[in-house]
Amino acid sequence: TGIDGVQYRYIKAGEIIAINSAVDYTSAYVASVTDAGDYFFGVAQVAFAADEYGWIAEKGVVSALVGGTPAAGASLARDTASGGTLNVVTAGDGVEVPAAVSLSAVGAGTETVILF
Repeated sequence: TGIDGVQYRYIKAGEIIAINSAVDYTSAYVASVTDAGDYFFGVAQVAFAADEYGWIAEKGVVSALVGGTPAAGASLARDTASGGTLNVVTAGDGVEVPAAVSLSAVGAGTETVILF
């Protein structure tokens, strides 16, 4: 846990990861924005080169890339179609597991969210 109250996990970037990108990572903690088959989740607070090591935010208030125009309080999940962004979870999204809540309604781009 950082002094900002955010919980972090040490990972290895399996590919280039842009700042604020939502990632999945394997049980070996190799992070990816394109692999949607893993169960762990986090958001990169810095950019990573492929094979670089560093910390991914897992829980707390962070900046994240968000697609669409979520309302404040909207449940968000990792968008498996356009890797690296969070999207609004709707009733038809049975496979998406909510992982965050939007804190404002600013539209697509970088937004402040709560990871849980």
